[in-house]
Amino acid sequence: MANILFLSPRAGDAATVTASSEVSTLPATFVQSQEPTKKWRTDGCAAEYIVFTFEAGVVTNYVAVIGHNLTSAATIRVRLADTLGDLTAAPAEDTGAVSAWPSSGKHSDEDWAHELSLVSIDNAAAYLYARIDFADAANPDGYIDVGRIALGRAWQPTVNVDLDPAISFVPIDVQEPNTYGQTFTDPRPYAQRQFDLAFNGGDQDEVHDYAMELSRLRGQAGDVIVCLDPAATTRFHRW
Repeated sequence: MANILFLSPRAGDAATVTASSEVSTLPATFVQSQEPTKKWRTDGCAAEYIVFTFEAGVVTNYVAVIGHNLTSAATIRVRLADTLGDLTAAPAEDTGAVSAWPSSGKHSDEDWAHELSLVSIDNAAAYLYARIDFADAANPDGYIDVGRIALGRAWQPTVNVDLDPAISFVPIDVQEPNTYGQTFTDPRPYAQRQFDLAFNGGDQDEVHDYAMELSRLRGQAGDVIVCLDPAATTRFHRW
């Protein structure tokens, strides 16, 4: 099991984004909204991309793509550079085209709310530009939908979370009994998952420089991508 991973979307949300294509009512800037049902939708699906221009150099070692419609054959490619032209001509970092899914492939769980793909980059340098390419030519929708993108420097604490997390599903269906002993229900399409995590130890510098900063900058209003086991395969989407 790999150590838990935290990834803030803050750097990407402050960037300027441009895309290969977009539907006018579903623009690429929607990936900077933390509501994953607001989708960036492309015109096609064979070769599409989005470019992030950061305000200042950003160390990017992980990219998370959330709320997408990618098929089992889809690939994602991430490139980093200090100039826009070098993103394609001579990228400083290039993952090449990698599967959008773990090595076990796309899961088959029914009615999964928001798919998430995670791409790692072996990088510790700051760059001004990042480009993410999507290739999914056989997608039956004929387009690519993406609800949220987070990219930047992820934090994986040296001392991992306790390996006995409490995982539960919180029912959000409405149940309303009446005075005649009947119960009327209003089902909601997706159950809410809840994780209760505990850290019994931690490096002091990491707590101050990462954990406390993450809490300060995201507060209770900002979203954070958390993967309990970023190296998971068949259960990756559940973790």
